[in-house]
Amino acid sequence: AFRSDLGVPTYFGSNAWVISPEKSASGRAILYGGPMMGFRTPSICNEIHIVAPGLNAGGMSFPGLPGIMIGFNENIAWTTTSGVGDLVDVFVLTLNDEGQYLYKDEWHDFIKIDMSIPVRGEETESYTVYRSLHGPLVGKPNLKKKRAYTLRFSFWKQEWRTIDALMNFNLARNLKEFEAAIPNIVTSHNFFVADKEGNIGFWYCGLHPKRQKAHDPRFPQPGDGSMDWEGILPPSEWPQEVNPERGFFANWNNKPAREWNPTGFGKVFWGKKIIDDLEGKEKLTFDEFEAIAYRTAYHDFLADYFKKYLLEATEGVEDEQIQEVVRLLNEWDHMDREGDPRPEIMERWVETIARKIFSKDIPGIFLRSKDVYKVLVSPLLYIFEGKEPSVRLKSDFLQGRNLKELSLEALREVLKPGLEKLAWKAPMMNFGKKIGKIPSKKGRGTYQMTAELLPEGPRVRTLAAPGQSEKSSSPHYSDQAEMFRDWKYKPFLW
Repeated sequence: AFRSDLGVPTYFGSNAWVISPEKSASGRAILYGGPMMGFRTPSICNEIHIVAPGLNAGGMSFPGLPGIMIGFNENIAWTTTSGVGDLVDVFVLTLNDEGQYLYKDEWHDFIKIDMSIPVRGEETESYTVYRSLHGPLVGKPNLKKKRAYTLRFSFWKQEWRTIDALMNFNLARNLKEFEAAIPNIVTSHNFFVADKEGNIGFWYCGLHPKRQKAHDPRFPQPGDGSMDWEGILPPSEWPQEVNPERGFFANWNNKPAREWNPTGFGKVFWGKKIIDDLEGKEKLTFDEFEAIAYRTAYHDFLADYFKKYLLEATEGVEDEQIQEVVRLLNEWDHMDREGDPRPEIMERWVETIARKIFSKDIPGIFLRSKDVYKVLVSPLLYIFEGKEPSVRLKSDFLQGRNLKELSLEALREVLKPGLEKLAWKAPMMNFGKKIGKIPSKKGRGTYQMTAELLPEGPRVRTLAAPGQSEKSSSPHYSDQAEMFRDWKYKPFLW
């Protein structure tokens, strides 16, 4: 709430997909970008078109950022999603009585930086930042416990390189020139590109630390030098691919490659519908390709993984209400629709059965967290998979309990209010007092762009809701709000 009150974005995540000419009905590469940063008025981003000697580019930018971050020019189109890479570590420092910290058998003084922040209508706020050789401290040194925590950022003082790369993307004339700028992306981002010649490419970017084998990045590590990084992974070893045989790339902040090992990922994937749609047709038209954004936003991915286990739990049960649920689920296409009880039944049942199974090992306060719940759905799936799970869990979470009985018990709990009380309602995106709330799921881009690279120039449709202007008196303050509600797009004038 604090961040929201300050106008700071509180929601991050993005999706993207690209197809090669072989999968395109027009025989031309097509790219979609949907960066997700939440919705507010005015928007965090704006849509611009830059024309200068040697530069003709359009797309999405941020106020104060030079050039286009997600967009296109006469020859290429590109987009990005958050890579969710772990580029920051916490190190714990040992202090002496003088407040120095130990590093490689020597005691070091903290660097003290006095800072001040002018506050309108109030006195200036002053504070001191402490830095170690690793980076800034989290809070002040604890002299009583002789301990301090410090952060190390792999990209510290190199952030400018990402901006430099973005500017070169704006000027790139083909995939090769785009690729040449990729090593300068120091932050964790997936980048995708399509060019006029029909090439498509993907790179998982960022200055990824090469950690010691004993280093578990989930926990603070000794900051005495014994667990220092062994270097930075070179760009040649980043996950990347150009012109894949499958003819497409798809991403919704998922892990970049099977062998990549970040924490927090499992088999249950919220962007499964993107891949299903891309694989489901031999060739896609521009409209079909663009419509994946709506279908994946309103697709109930949990049903893809868990519906069959819920149905198995109801086998042989003659309860009239449960039999009605079975009928509804068997007829369901896994899309969320206003007034339909099935999405609500599925989500509540998965949450309830997860709570029943994991509550003996995980405190209830954590089980109520949506972030924890998102991590638990994959282990939950592995439990349902039985004797041959995709991943074998180290703990026996069932502890002798009958999974089918627990599943049926969870379903009965969900159905207690009655089916009529379980009607699904679309979330409301709040665009402020003047525009009001608009029904929509969060799983869509703050900016949305579909670009097809044609011989005569790019064909592009976009949406930048609610509008371009920050002035409430302007007709462009909210002229894209209706399109946002109806999932419609406007042609980018080129």
